Amino acid sequence: YDQLDSFRKLMKQMDIKRDEMETIFNVLDSDNSGEVSYLEFCSNLGGFQKRDPVIMHSIVHCAVMEVRKLIKDEVLEAMHQHHEEV
Repeated sequence: YDQLDSFRKLMKQMDIKRDEMETIFNVLDSDNSGEVSYLEFCSNLGGFQKRDPVIMHSIVHCAVMEVRKLIKDEVLEAMHQHHEEV
């Protein structure tokens, strides 16, 4: 996104912002391999452009899961700190 002007322009046309890229990557990385093949990316690109309800649902679901993990991590850290203080 930051290095390829043509990619950034394409994402802008689809109203996909820089801060949404990680969530989109996680949605596309359905096997959690840490990689998204060119074929996976291209086959789902149309769904993003059309705002396909299935793709949009997946994005929202993934974003919610990321928020849940962040909250869980913060709560666990706070509990750990509290336990050390007691």
